[in-house]
Amino acid sequence: MILTFDDGYRSIYDLAFPVLKQYGFTGAVYVITGYVGAPSYMNSEQLTELFANGWEIGSHTLSHEDLVKNPSHAYDQMVGSKLYLEKLLGIKELTVAYPYGKADENITRRAARYGYFGGMGLGVNNVHSVETLYYLSRQEIKSDCDLVCFEKIITGKNIEP
Repeated sequence: MILTFDDGYRSIYDLAFPVLKQYGFTGAVYVITGYVGAPSYMNSEQLTELFANGWEIGSHTLSHEDLVKNPSHAYDQMVGSKLYLEKLLGIKELTVAYPYGKADENITRRAARYGYFGGMGLGVNNVHSVETLYYLSRQEIKSDCDLVCFEKIITGKNIEP
């Protein structure tokens, strides 16, 4: 299991990072790079600290635009974000989490063409292969999900088709 966090909110750094670190865990955070340093979002120093502590830092595009609705913006959204993170972290091995978990075949092909190593969506499919590398599904945990809810989801007892 991998814990992933979207958007790059400051609360990930303030709340999730110390707890996961205390128990020897890391996570992956998908950052809206146009919001880095904005109020309520992590700044570049916090992102590099997470990365230095073993966290994966990935793209959530420049401004969280729905790429399926606006495919003509996909290049600027995905490549701009990727270039920012490559420069910040000094790496080229990045994945992308599609805004709203939405991607069609056009967007997944573009993610591959733009040099991403994989793409993250939403869903309950836990069986993946090379064919699904650019749409790996993740189970969404919303803020009103308590520990009982969380346990049901991670044990597979609450997964809806």
